[in-house]
Amino acid sequence: MKGFQFPRTYADLDAAPWCFGYESAGDGCFIYIKDAWLPDDWDEASPWGETLKEALSDLYFFWRHMRPPSVNA
Repeated sequence: MKGFQFPRTYADLDAAPWCFGYESAGDGCFIYIKDAWLPDDWDEASPWGETLKEALSDLYFFWRHMRPPSVNA
């Protein structure tokens, strides 16, 4: 997304306006994306990985499709 920095750390996720939260537990790491930042035809997106690095790698796919809410409207 132009104008937004791709996250690299949990602190980056905390500061990201598009991030609804994240969960790091025994099942791995999930990153939750606010629905308003996704294309209208997507119900939800939760990139996942066994580690934060893997979850961020999965996030890259979604990143290419995400837009700030004012652009999606």
